[in-house]
Amino acid sequence: MKDMVKNALVHACVYFTIAMALWLIVGFLFAGPVEGIVVSASILAACVLMALLQSLWFTDLVMKRPGYPVRILGFGVCGIVALGACAWLGGWMPRDVPEAWIAFAAVYLLLLVAFTILFSFIYRNEVAKYGDALKRFKARENEGGQ
Repeated sequence: MKDMVKNALVHACVYFTIAMALWLIVGFLFAGPVEGIVVSASILAACVLMALLQSLWFTDLVMKRPGYPVRILGFGVCGIVALGACAWLGGWMPRDVPEAWIAFAAVYLLLLVAFTILFSFIYRNEVAKYGDALKRFKARENEGGQ
């Protein structure tokens, strides 16, 4: 059941992304670069960029053995640049209000730290569960072999 729900959610995200991309193209063709369409396009671009950055920094696709701190730092720096560019081009905030950009960067950094702590906690718990399961398996294997 869990896999079915996960699969359905992934499909919904893919379908939504495709539909948004198509509607944005149609919107640009018929309405031009009006604010709502530009903001929506920049949000879609930000989502795609962040997904690509996540794949780059958190898989072995490009880099084989960097430590977790290097991955977080690389993702964080590239992420703020990517989101900043999308925010600038998409008009998410007034361009001439430095406080808005400072708040944007602060919120980004706070979320990055919060999610890093959360995922580190989840990862440690998963490693501990697998370690316990391996110990139980080895204990049963030793009992059966004697």
